Amino acid sequence: MTSLLTRRSSLCGGVALGVTPTAFAQRFAWPHGAVAAVSLSYDDGLDSQITYAAPALDSAGLKATFFLTKDNVGPTLGDWRRVARSGHEIGDHTVSHPCAIGSYSSGRFARDELLPMEDWLDLNFGRSGPRVFAYPCSVTDLGPGNATEQRARYEALLRTIGF
Repeated sequence: MTSLLTRRSSLCGGVALGVTPTAFAQRFAWPHGAVAAVSLSYDDGLDSQITYAAPALDSAGLKATFFLTKDNVGPTLGDWRRVARSGHEIGDHTVSHPCAIGSYSSGRFARDELLPMEDWLDLNFGRSGPRVFAYPCSVTDLGPGNATEQRARYEALLRTIGF
């Protein structure tokens, strides 16, 4: 395990910065004496996640983040509310899960995809703090310009919304 963590730190530049897993562990204490954490997430609000993933996680005593799209939830809203009540986190994955966003302006993307989804999530799941967001299709090419400009525009928009 240590060699995998050391190699991962090397790949991420941690060793070059002088941050080894051991040094990190000495500066950070995981809750309840744990030595690491794993983040589990599921995208798209699929029915199979309600039927299989959430019950399997619950039976193992694990929790995950489920990133929902409003268009996928439909008649399973009650099931997703039960998933949330059992301790799983519900995140924003936009209203319709658009994969081609280069033609969107920041304002239109916020108006059509982000703000209505935030309102819908607030209405159906409440809000106790900042909500997490997952980029649909892993794309960040919002609006015109090169990839760096597009990603910066997307990140700035997400910050203004509170992600």
